[in-house]
Amino acid sequence: MATLGFRAGRALSLLAATFLVAVSISVHAVLMAPEAAANCSLSADEAAFVALLSERGISPAPGATGCDLAMGGHVVAYDIRHGVSPAAEARKVYLNTNLSTEQSMWFVATAVVVFAPEMVPSQTSTVPIT
Repeated sequence: MATLGFRAGRALSLLAATFLVAVSISVHAVLMAPEAAANCSLSADEAAFVALLSERGISPAPGATGCDLAMGGHVVAYDIRHGVSPAAEARKVYLNTNLSTEQSMWFVATAVVVFAPEMVPSQTSTVPIT
């Protein structure tokens, strides 16, 4: 019994320490967010991405910026380059945001066209003309 009590106490101490570290990291992130937003500047591609999203009624969530949208687009492009299917990526966007299915697909398609154009299938035909 004494051993069980010792291990439980040690586990609780470890859990409490982990919780305190997580809280301090979260507070630091929240406090630093306004500074990061103030220093936000979009590249031409990122500005185009945000403009294309706004055509479909997609705008930053309350407290977020165009830079946050652009970062999401970069993440989508990274995932697509590394083998995630566009459909799976759109589903992830749909499940983790307040976007509709159509908006989620638009977000993914726009991210690929703007940030990973090499992943867009070619429009040229490979069939020889006889």
